[in-house]
Amino acid sequence: MPTLNGTAEPKTGEMTGRQRAYGGVFSSVGGLLAWDKPWAGTYETYRRMRADPTLAMVRAAACAPVKGAAWAVEADDDAPSDAADMVQDLIDDHRPVLLTEGLRALDYGWQPLEVVWNASQGAMVVERFKPLLPDMTDIIVGQAHGDTLGVRQGDVTLSPMKSLVFAYDAEAGNPYGRSRNENVRENAWTPWRGIFRQMEHYYGKAAGVIPIIRYPVGTSAGENGATVSNDDNARQVLSTLGSGAGVAFPWQLLSWMEDAIARGIDPKSLMAWQIDFLETSAGHGAEFTDSLRYFDALKVRGWLVPERAVIEGQFGTKAEAGVHADLGIQIAQETGDGLVGQINRQVVDTLLAANFGPNARGKVRIVQAKLTGDEKEFLRGLVTAVYTNPANVDLFLTAFDVDAILDQVGIPKATETVDQAAVPVVDPTQVANQIATQPGPAQQAVADQSLNGAQIASMVTLVMTIADRQLPPETVRLMMKAAFPGVGDSVIDQIVSSAAKQPKPAPVVKPGTNPLTAAMSHVYRSGRMR
Repeated sequence: MPTLNGTAEPKTGEMTGRQRAYGGVFSSVGGLLAWDKPWAGTYETYRRMRADPTLAMVRAAACAPVKGAAWAVEADDDAPSDAADMVQDLIDDHRPVLLTEGLRALDYGWQPLEVVWNASQGAMVVERFKPLLPDMTDIIVGQAHGDTLGVRQGDVTLSPMKSLVFAYDAEAGNPYGRSRNENVRENAWTPWRGIFRQMEHYYGKAAGVIPIIRYPVGTSAGENGATVSNDDNARQVLSTLGSGAGVAFPWQLLSWMEDAIARGIDPKSLMAWQIDFLETSAGHGAEFTDSLRYFDALKVRGWLVPERAVIEGQFGTKAEAGVHADLGIQIAQETGDGLVGQINRQVVDTLLAANFGPNARGKVRIVQAKLTGDEKEFLRGLVTAVYTNPANVDLFLTAFDVDAILDQVGIPKATETVDQAAVPVVDPTQVANQIATQPGPAQQAVADQSLNGAQIASMVTLVMTIADRQLPPETVRLMMKAAFPGVGDSVIDQIVSSAAKQPKPAPVVKPGTNPLTAAMSHVYRSGRMR
């Protein structure tokens, strides 16, 4: 086998054939209606379970946070210079398919892919990832230590360099993992199906009525006067009732019946032929729906998704719902970390070794963002508060790791790493005086134009610093004259004077009035300050 940088080079090109799922018949241990006997835990059963409405929704809820989490590239200081860019290209080109196919391991326990390599400009790169059906593929396991030595599909064998195997819940290194459907197949999905079938039968009975005919033994005169068996007459009446048509019975009132009627006996009870209808009483269907709702909740729990994050909650507070959502995000975080870790071990390390030598393994890695939505929103508010109120910059630079915050909230940076020590904290009064005494060409250009939206917003912000007693009026007047030379001095003087006459705000500031104050208060209340 040819080598590159002292490492065996993966073969280029695609090797496996067409992928086709087996059959369309789903095998069952107990049959469709024998819900007390669970279906076998096969790939076809798992595909059948994916068509369940609740499991389809809960699967989407379990995978959505993983798909929405950002991926980044980390590199050691001694990593090859182009290695990080190469791994970033891998993410840019193949992240969607890696996420979609990797998360299928939740359904089947594992998911294999063929890694299709290609040579490009003197480097080995991944051209594509080809998904493989697990029911057509086998894992090659070493006999000595149980190591995964690749996968086999028919006559085609793929080495570890040419294959990527995602495994979920791989206990003791079991490469086939364990499907998350196993948490619900026997104790939730199968009972739910059984109750659903029983409910179908119940509603079929409850939707109609059952006629009951009581008739005397013997014969009676038929339609043309011929003698007909009463049994045949009764069957004909039942057929007529089933079609929605009416029936007629001759009735002769005998003398002894008159005496019975005179004593208060219902004349209908004296008829030789009687027709009654059996009707199902209403209200029993609620028991079926309650049971279905219970087993739906078990499906959600079995997929490790807090039920209040997916299905309608009937009890509990909004805070409890938030706790449920946080737990779901944490579980999804672990799932995503496991998926990314397998990509690093099986693909990224191979990519680095093939292009930079075996010593490059582990020098560069893909990492998944570890930030919940609430934390990101909090940090965004913190950054916004600082950049809209320059007086708080010194506090922000002193108390927080600015570089880490900007990375977590996804704000682009001018440099790869923000050096806080190199950022000077300047007195705004000094800046205003300097600008006012040294007008430049840019100021003249602005003077020739009307104020745009951004300039008006900046002027409002400066006026607010007077009203909030953050800057003295004279300082703001100098800053406005320097920043807006097209505005007359008299207009600026009127604006500043009007703002200075506003009453001083109350000393007690409600959380949220000052964004930075609210953010800092939130830090201490929630215990997030470390």
